[in-house]
Amino acid sequence: MLSAIYFSLHFAVIILGCIIAIHFDMTLGLLIAGTFIVKWWFMFSELKTRSNRLDESFKRNKQMEFDFDK
Repeated sequence: MLSAIYFSLHFAVIILGCIIAIHFDMTLGLLIAGTFIVKWWFMFSELKTRSNRLDESFKRNKQMEFDFDK
């Protein structure tokens, strides 16, 4: 849940950086957008390792099932 909020905040700040670049200051807007694009991109690998750990956990629990559980 928290990662979804973190993900959406990154996206919102990227859009805000684009708006600042268009309407106010190009350099500042591109720096903001670029910084959060890099942070957003590095977040993908973190989410992938979490899902791998979750998959391994599901596999372990599946092995622990008994016939009467089905």
